Amino acid sequence: MSGKKIKAVVLGNAGVGKTCLIRRFADDFYTDGAKSTVGTDMLVKNVEIDGQEVTVELWDTGGQERFWSLRTPFYRETDVCILSFAVDDENSFKKLDAWKDEFEFYADVIDASSFPYAVIATKADVTDRAVSEQAAQAWCKANWDMPYFETSAKNGQNVDKTLTRIAKMASAMIDRRLGQ
Repeated sequence: MSGKKIKAVVLGNAGVGKTCLIRRFADDFYTDGAKSTVGTDMLVKNVEIDGQEVTVELWDTGGQERFWSLRTPFYRETDVCILSFAVDDENSFKKLDAWKDEFEFYADVIDASSFPYAVIATKADVTDRAVSEQAAQAWCKANWDMPYFETSAKNGQNVDKTLTRIAKMASAMIDRRLGQ
């Protein structure tokens, strides 16, 4: 049994690839055309951080507005919020502010500048980008210098490395909060 648990909520528009990203990380599995998440779903993966086994709970939220009332109760007691967008979907990038605001309100985030966030760009394998890496990095810098990662669930590019780094970041924040 793990000594520490990290709750990570993954937010973003419908269709950006949240479910595929989480499945690739948790189960090393990918399928084209994953069905839309209704409400929320959760997958778990154990990772080693500083010699300790840590359980990472990845909460997959339905990105469609009609699932708003089903997803927001799961924001409470989150250790890290992952904002996601697809590099081939400019609208999903433009909605990052709305997702961040929704999370902060329903999770009762007191000091957003010190809360652990990360931004993940999905579908990094596509050749026809609508959002440049520079634009995404500029948004992250303007929003408390959030860490930024580009991934592809389809080919596995940066998925394990990214989510493990995010888990390490959240673990360190938990340790600071607990005075360890």
